[in-house]
Amino acid sequence: MSERILCWLVDSTAKEQIVPDDKSTRWPQLFNYQGSVSYRFIFPIMDLDDATQIQPTTIENAFMSPLLLVSRRYDADKLLLGQLHQQDGEWTLDWQLHDARNDGAVIIRGQARGMQNQLANQVVAALEAYVQERNSVTVKNVRQLSQIDTVFKLARLETVAPVQSSYLQFY
Repeated sequence: MSERILCWLVDSTAKEQIVPDDKSTRWPQLFNYQGSVSYRFIFPIMDLDDATQIQPTTIENAFMSPLLLVSRRYDADKLLLGQLHQQDGEWTLDWQLHDARNDGAVIIRGQARGMQNQLANQVVAALEAYVQERNSVTVKNVRQLSQIDTVFKLARLETVAPVQSSYLQFY
């Protein structure tokens, strides 16, 4: 099951600065078009509840208390906070991923540059690389077939830790 990421993005070029989940912007489509297996991107509906409690400065300064409070209704696992800027036809997105289930701690930060679809692709690629790095297992000094079989049996044990997928690297 993929994690739900609530995207709080500020677009300084748009009339409505906080990117909503509607057809007035391409950002929700672009993020979900990337085909991420690990993540599902959702955007705030920006109704009266959202609009009165979250301002662009709340997102830009990562004021986690109001963001976590308002984000509860979306049942998100993570929060993606970002600032979008456009200059000479190129977009820049400065972003940070936060834990939405606990204290809102920063998990990873990044920056993406390019056309709109390239920005979404770069963010998704960075998040996927983070997941793979965080969940990788390295096995060394395996010399016999029986040892390899034991490693694969351990990788399938659900009592060790629940995993969505595994990646084993042999040296």
